[in-house]
Parts: sequence; C-alpha cells; structure tokens
Amino acid sequence: MVTNESLLRASRLSNPATSWVGLIQHSTSPYSSPLVVIPKKSGGVRITVNYRKLNKLCALSQLPIPRVDDTLDKLSKGRIYSLFDLKSSFHQITGHRDTIPLTAFVTSSRLFEWLKMPQGSSAALGGFANTMRALFERLRTHNLKPTPPKATIGAIEADSLGHTISPDGVRPNGAKVSALTKMPMPRNVKQLRSLLGGLSYYCKFLPNMAKRVRPLTTLLKKKEKFIFTPSMEQAVRVLLAESANSDGSRPFHLHIDASHDGFGGTLEQEQPDGSIRPIVFISRATLD
Repeated sequence: MVTNESLLRASRLSNPATSWVGLIQHSTSPYSSPLVVIPKKSGGVRITVNYRKLNKLCALSQLPIPRVDDTLDKLSKGRIYSLFDLKSSFHQITGHRDTIPLTAFVTSSRLFEWLKMPQGSSAALGGFANTMRALFERLRTHNLKPTPPKATIGAIEADSLGHTISPDGVRPNGAKVSALTKMPMPRNVKQLRSLLGGLSYYCKFLPNMAKRVRPLTTLLKKKEKFIFTPSMEQAVRVLLAESANSDGSRPFHLHIDASHDGFGGTLEQEQPDGSIRPIVFISRATLD
C-alpha cells in the first residue's frame, strides 16, 4: 500500500537540505495544514497541501482567469505556434514574508512552511497568471525571445489545454481522448463522475451531450441505486467514439476477437506523434 509517508520518504522532504533547499524551511507557525503527496507518472512526487480551511479565509484574486474556450478560439487563429514550459512554475515565485507562516504544513514529525508559492492555495492561480502577464509584457517590450530546452518553436500545430490547435481548427487532443476511451465502464458514482467530467470537457464536439447523458446523471443522486444498464453503456460508447473523431488521411487499424460467448472489435487510428488512438469499440454477446 502506497502511503503519504512512503511517498514523503521518496521525495526526500525529511531532509530539506537536499532538493528542497530554498523552497521550504522549518516552521514555528501556529498554523498547520495537512500534506498531500502525489506520485508523478514520470517518477518522483509532487508535494501539495490541503489548504481547504485556509482558502475559506482568503480573499480570492479579482484577476480573471481566461476561459478555456476563449483561449482556444484565439489560438486557433494562429498559423505558427511556440510552446514554453516552466519547470515547477509555482515554485519560481517567492512568497511574501507576511504570508509564509500561513502556508505551514505538517508531516509525521515536523512542521514546514513554504518560501515559494505552494500548490493548493486558492490565491496561487490568480497570482501566477498575473506574473505570467507581466513576464510576457516585459519580453515584448524588450523584444526578448526565450528558448528553454523544452520549448517548441515555429510548430504548425500545438497541444494545449487538452486540445490540438492548428490553422485547420481545434480538435480534442489524441492522447487525452485515448486515455478517456480506455477508461473502464463506471461501477460506482465516483467513477461515473470522472467519466462524465472527461466527456463534459469536450462537450462542444458532442452534439446534445447534456440531453444524451441525462439518464446517467440520475445515477449521481444520493438516493438513486447505482445500476449501470446496457443502454447507458451504449450511450457512453457512442459519445466516446464521437469524441475520438477520426482523420481520413491517417492509417486505421481494426482488431477483432470472437468466442462462443460473444465477439468484439476496436477501430484504432495512428496519430501524428506515432501513438495509436481508439476510435470506436463494438461488442455483442452471442445467443445460445
């Protein structure tokens, strides 16, 4: 069983003199929030803090966060795209000395506080967006062109916010949709929420989605018994197939299998990055 403590040891947080120097320090703050350690797919861990109680007492930034649809609309009007990645972006912003004690978090044996902007604070996103606006304004003013190692310069299409953007328009990102189509059919309310959340993110590509998932949303009610019917599964599979819209210019792969109990098949398509994305699934039980 993976626990916060085992992940904590992997992060070397028990010895801040190593990779955490300059990010956190020992604290004597009267405040304390619980630690949340999240494993990364690439290895290592991400240290976050559950600031739920602190966030309730904080005034939210009035700086508006751009809507995803508005951002994608602006990007789709481009012809050439450049992408830049900031390593540990929040941790590059120094915390104000008056707020540092408020960020204190507890491990099994010690109390620490953040010297940099922590993940989990409701004020962090607005503050980071403001910093990024100021950064790009300064770069434009002085005609500076950053080229960090992870940058992509002059691309004809780009992946951003779960979508692929090009002069031809905006479409769901292949890798994201592939992960969505590979999700198992939900067996409880939590899994159903996760699935519907993923579909909702691409609702503009799914005509009449709200009406089509209405039978599924009734299962989210507390008093409703969770019975996922075959018709509900079929509705989900149709929506998943539509979200994985195909491109006729790329090769397809058809996989089929059959037995005495039933048969099934998967239609997949190669993506520009070499990955394979499911387009549609079919299956049926055979009669005795």
